[in-house]
Amino acid sequence: MAILEESVVETPLGTVSYAAAGEGPITVALHSLLTDRGAFDAVAGSLGGRFVTVDLPGFGRTDPAQPDIDDYAHRVAAAFESAGIDGDVTLIGNGLGAFVALGVAIHHGD
Repeated sequence: MAILEESVVETPLGTVSYAAAGEGPITVALHSLLTDRGAFDAVAGSLGGRFVTVDLPGFGRTDPAQPDIDDYAHRVAAAFESAGIDGDVTLIGNGLGAFVALGVAIHHGD
């Protein structure tokens, strides 16, 4: 298991906390409702590359947002920009995180 380094970024839409480990191709994991980014700690490092877990709005040190998938998706995309996460990103999620990942892809995918 990789040791994730915790960080916080300020975006125009609010603060977002995340943790990351590794180098190379980026995989971002979005957690489900009633959990936080720690839900992915057990798989950190096993996917190879750079692994990033994000606290969705209202979890960890991430500021709350309106309870709307699009608002969550915009916040996650803003965090990517503020944290310098760009290029090809594999975005995965479970439960709520999967819906947010779809929102990011719909509104911010190339």
